[in-house]
Amino acid sequence: MERLTEEHVHRACEKIEESQVKHGMRELTKHGHLALVVMLQLAFEQEAPTRIRDVYLLYRRISEDSNIDPLACRRIHDHLADLAMLGILDK
Repeated sequence: MERLTEEHVHRACEKIEESQVKHGMRELTKHGHLALVVMLQLAFEQEAPTRIRDVYLLYRRISEDSNIDPLACRRIHDHLADLAMLGILDK
């Protein structure tokens, strides 16, 4: 009989966290998804962390290119806070 180890607990916690992140991503609004795309693009360009002004300018460009009316900067800040709360972004 296999014994429960600390490693088993760590792996279970990681799976739960991964499941929560996936669920959180599925529940995002289209603007939440756009905010995530912006942060991913900035991370790939190695420009993260960055100022909200820069995030918002890129968000506006991507949303306009996608024919989606952009939200105000404050609302995007709220979406970024939601992504951090869900564990998708790290502050």
